[in-house]
Amino acid sequence: MMMPKSSSWKMLNRGIQRAVSQRSLKGTLAGTRSRHRIGRFKLPAEMTVPTCEALSPASKSAELSPPDVYLTTIGTGSQMPTEKRSVSATALNIGGRIWLFDCGEGTQLQLWKSTISPPRITRIFISHLHGDHFFGLPAVLCSMNTDRKEYDKPPVEIVGPPGLRRLVRSMLSAGATHLRYLYKVHELHPSSSSVNAEIAQQKLEGNVRHPQEILGKNILPGPDGVWNHIPFSNKDVDTFAVHAVGLRHSQKISSTGFILKETDYPGNFEDPDKVLNLIQSDESRKRLPKRYQKHPHEIFNELKRGVAIEGVLSPTDVLGPTKPGRKIVILGDTFDASTAASMSAGATVVVHEATNGALSNLEKSNENETKKVIARTIMHGHSTPEMAGAFAQAVGAASLVLTHISPQYCGLEMKYPNVITDGFAELARREYDGHVVVANDGMNIVIQGEWQSTDIPSATENERLVLPFVCEKDAESLVRNGTVTPKQAALDAIRATDKFVQIAQDAAREAKT
Repeated sequence: MMMPKSSSWKMLNRGIQRAVSQRSLKGTLAGTRSRHRIGRFKLPAEMTVPTCEALSPASKSAELSPPDVYLTTIGTGSQMPTEKRSVSATALNIGGRIWLFDCGEGTQLQLWKSTISPPRITRIFISHLHGDHFFGLPAVLCSMNTDRKEYDKPPVEIVGPPGLRRLVRSMLSAGATHLRYLYKVHELHPSSSSVNAEIAQQKLEGNVRHPQEILGKNILPGPDGVWNHIPFSNKDVDTFAVHAVGLRHSQKISSTGFILKETDYPGNFEDPDKVLNLIQSDESRKRLPKRYQKHPHEIFNELKRGVAIEGVLSPTDVLGPTKPGRKIVILGDTFDASTAASMSAGATVVVHEATNGALSNLEKSNENETKKVIARTIMHGHSTPEMAGAFAQAVGAASLVLTHISPQYCGLEMKYPNVITDGFAELARREYDGHVVVANDGMNIVIQGEWQSTDIPSATENERLVLPFVCEKDAESLVRNGTVTPKQAALDAIRATDKFVQIAQDAAREAKT
């Protein structure tokens, strides 16, 4: 078969042959324009047909290549810092962009100890306005000044409950703090009356913005009570949509859970012959739109993006099954996360608080003692490992990460280093069949998708591999392993909450008698 005389097609042929001769096919088509100096020659008739996946250009586009995602537990304690644990802060590294969830006292120091660079933080999410979740915010905002030129990057966006905007203004303005970047605060309001009350309060205080502040949005929930697709002006990570939902925590302050849903990705090329025939056939080439005749390697990019080649090929003709995106659920303090269950169905990983637990391996624990611990924990608006496990089981999560450990266990942890990691994991597994990680400060956790490896280290291996502030190559791997329907997840989560509330009520009645 004679090839077209177009120089672009000759360049393409040369690139294919060079890839075959060097046995290095990946990214060849992408390189025919830029990397390779290409001359004239005929494509050998006996050439081995390379795989279409090898021919596909190695695009940096997020549409084609899922980003690496790392979860770093900056602080895993509650109430106040201890020798073993700092207070709440969790960082998510999505393709090099850092999102910070909660920012308790001491987060600034913990960040500098970790693999997370503060200037790379682009978004901050505050679950609620209890001190162990936001007291570290002004220090972190100042740390983000490091190694920055004046206003060299898009604004940092902060999301949180009503009152957070005034709080940030007052903390920065009190010390006449100058930031080398702009920022905006978006508030999640439960109703329009809440928005009006906040606006009125801002007017009373003079409504004076900080010099580096851009006015953020007051966001209202949808009819289902969920803040869907929180709108960000800085589209630094287009592949993840962020949703938020209110959680039951205390009578005076509600908490927030954040659900991050990644877009689905196109499958791999499974039928290379169809694409190669398209490239090599004179008849097929005539039917191609002109833009593909000039740059034929763009065919692969378009098919990968799910775009049909008009009148010639559809992505479904050559691509395998779609790769489902990851779902990451990071919950604030709560004793009842059932409001987040339907949105969390099929989660890749759930990060859930586990403030207290009845440790049977050290305490003289029995059924009554367990009930008392559950009752005491719920009374303070928190969860036990069993409650976290029941939620993860209800939503069909692949993995569960426990955090927000009470400081009352500091002494035990100093004497018995693995008492919490082993004991709390055992309690969670009473309700949950998946992979449990009891987080320590500085853990780096790789969050993988279904298209990646499914090997999960054993619990004993985890302790050896995941050390405080280890490098990412030694990080622990979490893999998604199943889904449930949103409706079923919500029903199961409500039943689980009712069960533990009933246990607490029984314990309270027994205590009175």
